[in-house]
Amino acid sequence: MSLLDVTDASARTDRAATTALLESLHAALHGLPPGGGWTIPAEAGSAFAPAAEVTPLPAPDGVWAVLREADDAQVLCLHNPAPHPATVPLSHLIPGASDRAAYFLKGEMSTSDGADGTNVGLVPHGYVWLAFPRPPHQ
Repeated sequence: MSLLDVTDASARTDRAATTALLESLHAALHGLPPGGGWTIPAEAGSAFAPAAEVTPLPAPDGVWAVLREADDAQVLCLHNPAPHPATVPLSHLIPGASDRAAYFLKGEMSTSDGADGTNVGLVPHGYVWLAFPRPPHQ
């Protein structure tokens, strides 16, 4: 048996988390893979349509942020590639986001109150997708 054959539980967990993180980032940038087992509620599905606008956003704490937008929905995809937790104030990415209803779609997160509204906490090598439905056009 070589050292390469030995894998402890934490290494497997880190590898699984990193794989999930990269799959999420790929889907956030390029859309959902067909038959990939990714299910998104209809209210947010339009943000993953081929015509949706995809915008990488500058985010603090080393977080990779991608905003997917359609006429009826916005989906904010946050990715923490670091081996330590990260915190992102929602209002720094989407002005007024703390005042809007957000729906958890996928990933893992915590929330806390910050000076500028709601903060999203990400675990090491973690990600979260949040949907912000838009009101119907009048």
